[in-house]
Amino acid sequence: MRVFLDTNVLAAAFATRGLCSDLFEEVLKNHDPVLSIAILAELKRVFAKKFRIPDDRIEEILDLLGSCSYISVPSRELSYPITDIG
Repeated sequence: MRVFLDTNVLAAAFATRGLCSDLFEEVLKNHDPVLSIAILAELKRVFAKKFRIPDDRIEEILDLLGSCSYISVPSRELSYPITDIG
């Protein structure tokens, strides 16, 4: 089964030991992780700003994620206008 984990789960999986890291390990062992370029970019920002992880370590993590995940590339860009009703 393909499983998509959001940025919060992925960041927590690499930053701390606990539920998110256990979930990530489970997905790696028994499922096919799916990521997007947008998630990888957001993860890079979170690692740098929130967790202050050095750039070289961030690249190692992103390389690891890219090598063990299916990277979903949208066939076209989607845009959904949001109307403020307030």
